Amino acid sequence: MKKHVLITYIIVCCISFSSIAQQEKKIDSLLNLFEKNWTKDADSAYFFANKAYHISNSINNNRLVVKARVAMASAKLVQGEYTASERLLNLNLLDSISLGDKTLGNTLKYLGYTLFNKKNYIKSSQAFLKSISYFKKIEDSVSLGRVYNGLGMIQFTLKRESQAMENYQKALQYNYSDKVYKDVCTYISTQMNMAELSSKRDQAYDIFMNAIDLASKNEADFFIPTIYQQLSYLYTRKNDYKNAIKYAEKALFEARKMNLGGKEQLIYRDIGTAYFQNNQYYDAIESYLKALPNSRMEVLDTIYKRLSMSYYRLNDNKNGEFYFDKFLRHSDSTHQLQDKKTVAEIVEKYESNKKDLEIKLLQQENESVTLMNKRQKNQLLLAIFLVALLLLISFAIWQFYKREKEQNEILFIKNQELIRSKVKSKESTNKNNIPEQEVNIELVQLLEGTMNSELFLDKGLTLSKLADILNTNTTYLSNTINSHYQKKFTDFINEQRVNYVLARIEKDKEFCNYTIAHIADISGFNSSSAFYNAFKKYTGLTPSYYIKEKLNENKAA
Repeated sequence: MKKHVLITYIIVCCISFSSIAQQEKKIDSLLNLFEKNWTKDADSAYFFANKAYHISNSINNNRLVVKARVAMASAKLVQGEYTASERLLNLNLLDSISLGDKTLGNTLKYLGYTLFNKKNYIKSSQAFLKSISYFKKIEDSVSLGRVYNGLGMIQFTLKRESQAMENYQKALQYNYSDKVYKDVCTYISTQMNMAELSSKRDQAYDIFMNAIDLASKNEADFFIPTIYQQLSYLYTRKNDYKNAIKYAEKALFEARKMNLGGKEQLIYRDIGTAYFQNNQYYDAIESYLKALPNSRMEVLDTIYKRLSMSYYRLNDNKNGEFYFDKFLRHSDSTHQLQDKKTVAEIVEKYESNKKDLEIKLLQQENESVTLMNKRQKNQLLLAIFLVALLLLISFAIWQFYKREKEQNEILFIKNQELIRSKVKSKESTNKNNIPEQEVNIELVQLLEGTMNSELFLDKGLTLSKLADILNTNTTYLSNTINSHYQKKFTDFINEQRVNYVLARIEKDKEFCNYTIAHIADISGFNSSSAFYNAFKKYTGLTPSYYIKEKLNENKAA
């Protein structure tokens, strides 16, 4: 009986090992398919890597799990989904025991590129530098070239040109031998960035065209959208917006072929920027709106701001205010997110330091007491500094409101003087101000008489209606108002209404007790908001503030 059980157990184990071997073989096949599609179709590449990851999990093979996770992260990086890529790579670092030198090096390398695209240059540099020792250990010159190229890109972005050039030279050293490119992508990227740094900037166009040819021949298609995008930047800096738009659209076409959804949003933003700088605001708005969906947090600020500016320049104040409000809200939320991230980093650093401190306490108790006293002293100094800063800010705010109140009081007095002078001279005419050949004196006099009869209090008063009353046509009346008063019809009527309100406030104490809505209604305005805007425009003060000051003045009298 025992013999049969043993034989059965051996058979089950053999079947199990055979099944696992088949699964591992399938994972290797999927990762090979990933490699083939990585530079051609990002969506397909991610699909194969994701499938390999789930199978690896099902057979509990940590070595293949972390390898598949690196593949998924690199696909997300190509697609422009940097947050997803960072999350996957950080999971690998938490499981670093299962990582070999090559997988750990690749994890740090892709993390470096991901953080670079998220503009976290310090952590990006740290990841790149950590990866170098692993790649040197396994003599992986291709990966070393990519790492030094990444370091060069960071220095290039930070405008440290000599350090950037030094890293680019190292990248070429690892990737160029006997005119055979070990890593075409690194070689292309390095050559383009070096062209920007050197005196060969005028030859950059030829270098970019050669890069496209190299990428096509060496199955590095995913790099082509980036090349066209950099060409677009080149022409934007030269203020050649026609070519900037042309190459940005080519980048968009290639990105769509590659299913690079995240990159499409960035390219639409670039196209919008080229249109905006070329004063083509309608086209800029169209491109920016296409860039909005799924755009990264750091990109949205620019898009909302440019959308607002474009609408304002097209005199579409409603949409301009809408997107400016979105820009302000998003900017605040971005800062809050950054603050939370900073606090989390501080807390994490504090916890780490706390653990180190506990170890040191066991060894050097006296030193820890000194350190504690120093920390308390620093905290006290910080508290004093914060209190002083708060008092300073409070004083500045108080001064600001004090100045604003003084300015409003001066403006109130000036408005009062102006309306009193207008009341006194109401019966006088403006004949001396009428150009003889440009304005019909008789029509102006009729218009003045009509305004003196307070026809402007009619809410339904229109240019056409007034023209009929004055026995003239709308065009001639509009031109007369524009020439004589230098105002549009609407502004002219609103000013009459505001002057009416100011005169009533000056003469009638009871008038100040009316609600804003009632004052707006009896003075001919269709809404409280229209009255509010007109009053603020002509006096510089809000109606409520003006009436409040007048009531105070009446009480004092």
